[in-house]
Amino acid sequence: MLYYDRPAEEPQARFWKIPYGGTSVRCGIGLNNPRLLHEALRFRGQSHIPPYDVIERRFENQEGTLMVTVKKDAARDIGSRAGGRRVRQLIENLLREQSSIVIDFEGVGVISSSFADEVFGRLFVALGPRAFMTRVEMRNVGPTVEGLIDRAIFAADQIGEW
Repeated sequence: MLYYDRPAEEPQARFWKIPYGGTSVRCGIGLNNPRLLHEALRFRGQSHIPPYDVIERRFENQEGTLMVTVKKDAARDIGSRAGGRRVRQLIENLLREQSSIVIDFEGVGVISSSFADEVFGRLFVALGPRAFMTRVEMRNVGPTVEGLIDRAIFAADQIGEW
């Protein structure tokens, strides 16, 4: 392993036993200088703005609210636990950047109970009741979908953890 920690040090080589074959690269940038990353992302004399917020903008509406439209963004996922896992991870990632999210069920008549458990039950446990109620807004939820979500949240609340 090649190790370099501070500009005053010379690079050092160390041998560490790694429990798998292949190559691993680990890198960290100290940001004591706030301009360091900005300068590192300069190409052909021009500053580069990383596209890290492309996902957020795709889910932003005109008012700047994050919105996941289930029929458009998750229609293939509403029938399975694996699909629910993908949707929950999406929601959790979006909530890392914003304080709240809207989940719109317009045009969705039914979801599987395993999808509801995986998304809403686990999200309820992870966020806690108060944060879930204030950060996650659901719109256009039909009675069947609402019943499945309520049952998933109730079950998760009874279990307390997954």
